[in-house]
Amino acid sequence: DYVDLVGQSLGGPMTIAFHARWDALNNWARLCDFGDGPADNNIEIANYETSSTIRFAIYAPDWYGTASDNSIVIGAWAHVVATVQGMTMKVYEDGTVVANTDDGQEPASLTRANHWLGRSAFPSDGYFQGAIKSMQIWSRALDADEVASLYALGGACLATPSSLPTPAPTAPTSLPTP
Repeated sequence: DYVDLVGQSLGGPMTIAFHARWDALNNWARLCDFGDGPADNNIEIANYETSSTIRFAIYAPDWYGTASDNSIVIGAWAHVVATVQGMTMKVYEDGTVVANTDDGQEPASLTRANHWLGRSAFPSDGYFQGAIKSMQIWSRALDADEVASLYALGGACLATPSSLPTPAPTAPTSLPTP
């Protein structure tokens, strides 16, 4: 199973954050794959092949990315954040930088055909097997302090689905602004 999000324009400097739990390491299983097809304007966060390495990659028009070093723990919740600004790409896990490169690339700003959670644009890749507690996207790269603040929320959603308007917070927070 996977989720197909409503299309929206994504690109430029950005942050994608998940609270997720892997229950298996299927081949190239994606937390997200936003793209127009295989190797076509993709923005993806996945486990590398069947390893416990988290890979954040952008195809624009070649692959750019960075990967953690075997940081996924099967059955454990993890806060995974990927940021890109200019040529700098970073992956944070549980509030700490686990991978970075200064040889990356911002994705092109456009509305892609597919905005998938749990599914890859490549038909031979596996589906994500686990759970996603929360997911957020910002149109800028959060800094390390903002990522740490987000991690401190423990996977709480920034908004609760409801038929009623979401009430304003009663206590001040130091959440990053979109």
